[in-house]
Amino acid sequence: MIEAGPRLKLAQHAYGLRRGGVGEQEGVTKVRCAEAEVELDGVVPWNVDGELVDAGTTTFRVDPDAVEVVVG
Repeated sequence: MIEAGPRLKLAQHAYGLRRGGVGEQEGVTKVRCAEAEVELDGVVPWNVDGELVDAGTTTFRVDPDAVEVVVG
């Protein structure tokens, strides 16, 4: 998860995503899990694929069979 912050910091995170190592940047929380819940007081705007979605406490789930990765 990447903390909200100034656009310049977002550009630095984008560079980290492109080059690798974004998980070690300040303001980035990196974990492995199949499900994560973010607890919030009230409703806030989430940026979901470039769209703002108003939501409160939200659970994110990953279906391990949803994506096939081919290496090599």
